[in-house]
Amino acid sequence: MKNPASKTRKTDNPYASWTDLRTGWQYKLLKSWQADNGKQYSRWFVWVNGYGVDMGDEYVDNMLRGMPSAGLTFDTTVWPDLKSFVQWAWGK
Repeated sequence: MKNPASKTRKTDNPYASWTDLRTGWQYKLLKSWQADNGKQYSRWFVWVNGYGVDMGDEYVDNMLRGMPSAGLTFDTTVWPDLKSFVQWAWGK
């Protein structure tokens, strides 16, 4: 399985971005470390604007908890539709 988000991107061109409506924190997906995000301890490199602005690795499971209730946008040149992005993100 090929990882479509294996190259690190800059914050102005993320693979995906969303806002957790519960916390108001903004997230940008800049890189996925593995092709199968369904594995335990799978990580994404993300930009986060929460209590402050920071970048770093976060477990995919933690990131996905906020996505369903957020304004999600993603790169449609990588994933043509929401279903394909969600399947990739959840490792299905």
